Amino acid sequence: MGDAYLLTGELAPAAYHYQIVVDQDGEVPGPHAKLGTCFVLRGELELGREECKLSLRLDSRSPEGHFCMGLFFAQQGDTDGARREFEIVVDTASGMLAEQARRQLDRLE
Repeated sequence: MGDAYLLTGELAPAAYHYQIVVDQDGEVPGPHAKLGTCFVLRGELELGREECKLSLRLDSRSPEGHFCMGLFFAQQGDTDGARREFEIVVDTASGMLAEQARRQLDRLE
């Protein structure tokens, strides 16, 4: 459900559903990254950064974690950091996540 809400831009219900998953099993990196993405997009940058970092601590190769960090860096105005993170996603992910990272890279130009 969280993914569906996130795709439609409904961040509060998306975060709610991701939080449920995190509470049930906090050792899975993807839900932390997606919860972090919700926080970053809602302007709750420190909460978002912490979830992104936790996702990457659980799996340093997590494309979702790198995407989340890219959004965080972009919101902070750190275009180099954002570019680095989004390029990792493009190189390691496929499908919609890779396409979203490409779009974010285009916005940084």
